[in-house]
Formats: sequence, structure tokens, C-alpha cells
Amino acid sequence: MAFRNCNFNGQQLNTLVWKPSRNGKFSVKSAYKLVVDLEDQRTTSSSRSWSVVGGESGVFWRKVWSACVPPRVKVMAWRFCFEVVPSSANLVRRNAGVFEGCVRCGAGSESILHILFECEFTRVVWALSNIPWRVLANQSEKVAVWFGRLSTSVDKEEFEWFLTICWALWHSRNKFVMEGKASGTNCVVQDAF
Repeated sequence: MAFRNCNFNGQQLNTLVWKPSRNGKFSVKSAYKLVVDLEDQRTTSSSRSWSVVGGESGVFWRKVWSACVPPRVKVMAWRFCFEVVPSSANLVRRNAGVFEGCVRCGAGSESILHILFECEFTRVVWALSNIPWRVLANQSEKVAVWFGRLSTSVDKEEFEWFLTICWALWHSRNKFVMEGKASGTNCVVQDAF
């Protein structure tokens, strides 16, 4: 072993040194900086790193966090963009042993894109909302990229309606899965508005 070849001076006291700080002493500030730096490294090297089409991600997130919608809607938008909602497809990927198909229509994989844009139920909700969408979801895109593209192509009020309808679709889906309560498409639109 490597330790057998090391000479330690038994007379010298051991000292703790916090390497992230210049003076070797721990501080909350240096710990926070370490966490931020590690997170930056993780997100730049991670597959979750994404850029918002047509602008920077910082601009996109300012639009989300400054939107005039309830906080739960903003948080849900964040969860959609980072794909951390428990859709059937995400649960299967985590080996949760659930049916991967859509709980409403039974078709394909219940991805976040499917829940928000591709399901027949969802398409009816979007049609009833009377919101003129100029950008359509593309199956090959990440949710975050699609949200980012949409945020640059619609006005502030349309973007807020969009976020609220996405939340209402997720809320309706969860009521259906957890409580067995099937909401009609009109109810979902009313919940959003």
C-alpha cells in the first residue's frame, strides 16, 4: 500500500484545511461558491444543458419567473423543462414498474411532450383554448427547447396562458391517475382560465 511508504511526523499536529477558500478556513460563502461551481460544471457537461432557441436561457427563465401566474404554475414549468415530472415514461426510465403508455389514450409513450401536446385529449384542450399557436411541438425536441422557442414567438399574455394550460393539463392528468376522476376538456380549459 502507498501508506507504508509515507513518512509521517508524529510530533506535528494535524490541521484541517478547506481548499476552496484562499485562507484555508471554511466559510458559508466559500461553500456556496463551491456548490455553484460544481453545479455549473454539471449542467454544462450534462445532457440537460440546453440553450433556448432564439435567446439565452436566462432571458427565458426571467420570462417564466416574472409571469403573472401562480407560483405553482411557474414551478411546474421548471419541472417540465428539466423533465423531472413523474410521467409514465420517466417512471419506466427509473425502473418504477409502471405502464409506459399514456394513461388517457393508451397510445405510445407518456412523455412530457405527449402529455402536453400530442395526446388526443390534449389536442382538444388546446383547440378549445382559442389561443393562436404559431409554433408547434416537434417530437424530436426537448420540452425546454420547445418552451423557449414558444416564449420568443408569442406575447407575454399568450405565454402566461400557455403556462397555465400546461399546468391545468398536468393537474387534470394527476386527478385522473391518483383519484380516478376524469375531467372533461372544457373543465381543463376552465381550470386554466
